[in-house]
Amino acid sequence: MKKNNRVYEYIQYVDLKKLCTEWKKTLGLSHWRTKLEMVNEKDFDSEDRCLGMTTFGPNSEEALIQILNPHDYSGSLLYDMEKTLVHELCHLVFGCWTELDETKSGLHERAIDRMAITLVNLKRNNTVN
Repeated sequence: MKKNNRVYEYIQYVDLKKLCTEWKKTLGLSHWRTKLEMVNEKDFDSEDRCLGMTTFGPNSEEALIQILNPHDYSGSLLYDMEKTLVHELCHLVFGCWTELDETKSGLHERAIDRMAITLVNLKRNNTVN
């Protein structure tokens, strides 16, 4: 969908919840209690511009996953809500490595992003691109 020169793949909230359940099962996270929210950019608890954010307790296995409302997306590349969701779920898989220094944190974030993109691409068309 294209609106005001913004490109995104819009997924209804109910469908995003279904995708969350499917991906939790795929990633071995079915036992986690997750709350999924679609939020406006101004409501993120971060000064960084981001497409999603996850707050979690690894010991309690509870998480709040916030996904940017596509109407607030202002980037020029395709905003893929499913890839953002999988990215945030991957943070739960690798949650024990969240306390990294700034350099390693950036590498960690890129690795999670690459993994999320690859997993979604494999699901959609059985390719890694």
